[in-house]
Order: sequence, then structure tokens, then C-alpha cells
Amino acid sequence: MSKTAQQVQKGWMNVLRVLISAGALSFLFWKIGLGETLAVLRRANLRYLVAAFLLFVLSLGIRAYRWLVLLRSLDPGVPFARLLRLYSSDSSSAVSSPVNSVAMWCGRWN
Repeated sequence: MSKTAQQVQKGWMNVLRVLISAGALSFLFWKIGLGETLAVLRRANLRYLVAAFLLFVLSLGIRAYRWLVLLRSLDPGVPFARLLRLYSSDSSSAVSSPVNSVAMWCGRWN
């Protein structure tokens, strides 16, 4: 497969990820109600939300570091910042994970 075809395929996979994520969020807001969701967020304790966010970011760093340790045995030139960026962009949407898994199983994800 040519480099241009790979870039086009990658672009379509990104579009598919966004559509699935937007569809899932739309479905959830339709079922739960956007107003109810916003009301719950207004009542939430800000300290707990910040703590949860910080723990999430910390877990991304730990998981990226785990990959760094594994990949360093294959390629010592893998920078941690790149792994963290790639890992966090993949983890930013839990809904997109099944799309990535299917694409990897098909052998078409680079």
C-alpha cells in the first residue's frame, strides 16, 4: 500500500473514530438528558473532579512509561514524550478503542 493510500486510510479511521464517539455521546445525552447531566456536574465537588482528572493523567503517564520500558528493548530511540502523546490521544476516547482494536486485528493500522 502506498504512503498516500495509508494517509487516506488513516484519515478515514480518524473520521470514523470521531463519528462513533459523537454518536455514543449523543445517544447518552439523549437517554440521560443534557440538562440532568449538567445539573449533576454543577452539584459535583470540584476537588473530587480535579483529583479524578489528575489521577487519570498520572495513569496515562504510568501506562506510557510501561510501554517505554517494553519498546526500549526493540528500539532504544523511542522518546517518552512521543509515547505519552500517542497513548493519551488513543485513550482520550474509550469509545474509539474498539475501532482501534478492529483495525489492528485487520492488520491495517500503522
